[in-house]
Amino acid sequence: MSTALSGFINCLLNRQIHPEVSPVLFGGNLIALEKKTGDIKPIAVGYTLRRIAAKCANAYAASQLSDYFSLVKLRVDIPGGCEAALHATRR
Repeated sequence: MSTALSGFINCLLNRQIHPEVSPVLFGGNLIALEKKTGDIKPIAVGYTLRRIAAKCANAYAASQLSDYFSLVKLRVDIPGGCEAALHATRR
């Protein structure tokens, strides 16, 4: 199972997906939820396997870029690191 999953994720990351399947994989379902005020709040739910592939790609990119950004004192490998850098820049 893990071999099939990793193969599928590699296909997604290498853009080896048939064009007719792309709208399903890269689209999302919209759900309308009602707010307390009576307004409608649209929620988009993406395809789970695409989200897993994105998390894998982000983890890989963060591991590759952490050494580079540590030279300029930015942390990409910790939650909120980039936001802290943005707020420091604004100050």
